[in-house]
Amino acid sequence: PGEEFPETAWQGDAVFVNHYLNDADQLISRTMEAIFVEYGHGKENLGPEGLADRMKMFHWSREDLSTSKEPPMKYHKKKGDRGNGGWTTKRSFDGLVRRLLHAMMTQDTFTVVMGGHSAAKGAGNHFRQSYMMQFHKVMYPVFARLGVKLITRNMGQGGMGTIQNGMGSGSIYGDEV
Repeated sequence: PGEEFPETAWQGDAVFVNHYLNDADQLISRTMEAIFVEYGHGKENLGPEGLADRMKMFHWSREDLSTSKEPPMKYHKKKGDRGNGGWTTKRSFDGLVRRLLHAMMTQDTFTVVMGGHSAAKGAGNHFRQSYMMQFHKVMYPVFARLGVKLITRNMGQGGMGTIQNGMGSGSIYGDEV
């Protein structure tokens, strides 16, 4: 959509955009390394095999559910290591890309919400040590560098199930997610 931006917009400046993307790539690498260190998998503690194995934490797959209503078999088990960082659908990933690009191009806010059971929100831990607060701590500088205000909400609830959250998600979590 480069032709849709005014000539003076940064989005239409190919040199700036290339530098921007290069800086973003380097920022992502530094962020991943910070996460590895947080989980005890920093470079200085691992040999070559360990360095290769740690990348599984960030590997995820995009699954096509257009022909199936069920997730792939390896994701059916509810606990334990599934061999990677997770999975998403093509539709969900495309929506995430659109939201991220919109926030970067308009320098808008980007909201991330953790819903579900109290175990997902990190109940029983200090609030600042919960998954979402740690996500915010690591990702806030990345989003700030991109000109985006990151809003993080930890809204898991224990003892109630999750069906009401699905039915009222727009009202509970907000319509900007």
